[in-house]
Amino acid sequence: MRISREDRTAQVLKVVRGKYSEAKSQSDFTAGALAAASGISIVWFYLLAGKEFRRLRSSLPGPIAPEETVLRKFRLRVKCLEGEIKELKARYKASLTEKFAEAIRHIELLDKENRQLRERVTQLEKRLNEASITLPLPPVSGGDR
Repeated sequence: MRISREDRTAQVLKVVRGKYSEAKSQSDFTAGALAAASGISIVWFYLLAGKEFRRLRSSLPGPIAPEETVLRKFRLRVKCLEGEIKELKARYKASLTEKFAEAIRHIELLDKENRQLRERVTQLEKRLNEASITLPLPPVSGGDR
């Protein structure tokens, strides 16, 4: 005969509360032991009585901090990581800005050099035209035409 989920939950909670009253520390009050005492798997145990188990276990002395404390630590860690991300983004943006400025300075330098070279070529062409230097052509022999 199958037991309804509500009835099974009530049975498991009865076992949990009974074992809680006997427990002296968190090591005496484990999910594995409670699931075995209830005759169910640990996964099913957590589905049926997980919240109550965690609440009761956090009130016992032991190394595991209450869930609120763990969540608080994680939230603080997330906030710290968000701050680091913000700082890294700012440093990345500054680095990109610096690299772009350097690239623009280099382009401007190359442009200036290009303009100077074009100006020099123009001056040399002008001097060649002003000099009107003609080179004599070698004599052409009569039979080669």
